[in-house]
Amino acid sequence: MFKCCQIICRVKNIKEVVGDLEKAGFSVQWGSVPQKAKNAFLWFEHGPFIEFFSISPRWAYLSVPIGLFYGKAAGKRLAYWARHPEGWCDIALEPKKEKRGDNPDQCVAIQNDLESIKAAVTRAGIPTSRIIQGQRTRPDGLKVKFSFMATEPIGLPFLASPYDPPQHPEKIEHPNGATGIEWVKVAVEETHYDQFITLTQKDKWIKPELASQTRVLEVGLSGIKSELDAKYLHGAVFAVGSDNK
Repeated sequence: MFKCCQIICRVKNIKEVVGDLEKAGFSVQWGSVPQKAKNAFLWFEHGPFIEFFSISPRWAYLSVPIGLFYGKAAGKRLAYWARHPEGWCDIALEPKKEKRGDNPDQCVAIQNDLESIKAAVTRAGIPTSRIIQGQRTRPDGLKVKFSFMATEPIGLPFLASPYDPPQHPEKIEHPNGATGIEWVKVAVEETHYDQFITLTQKDKWIKPELASQTRVLEVGLSGIKSELDAKYLHGAVFAVGSDNK
């Protein structure tokens, strides 16, 4: 039903992070004008993208009103993001697409209506928040719209729509050679392992393993030839992909 579309890294200072990522050999795309931006993106030729975002711990105090308005799952997710240390903190899933008909390039979205998705996930026993509508304005002035909903318990991926309009750049070149994400290794708590698998089953990127606490462990990158310097990564843990060894 879903595929991994996004891995999220919570950071303290987005301007510092962008500079450090560039030192690590990445080409970074600001989420909005750099003077006001709270997020930035790494796009790749294939696989999910990565979002680095900053959020003040004070936002955790808004979890109750947010929960009342959008549902408890949204309030809990906001508090979780706000209190999370620097590093990987979440994964987003979006509806899969499949090829149909005689034309192999013809793709149609499966259940691209988030209301239908919400109903299906709820029937599977996974609570969700209400659907949240969001938007941001890129540095070039283009407005980008998106929708998402939080899931419970914390640790399960949240569900998102594709960006409107699509944001994947036509050409992507990282000086360090990175071409794509090969895997996302995730430790999953046993008590909600079955729910995690319900959402992520057959996803070719997410690699779950049983653990005492749910968290993203590492992201495998194809194209890079050597380990990246951790001092530039602000808690993000990358591994050299299998095609590089």
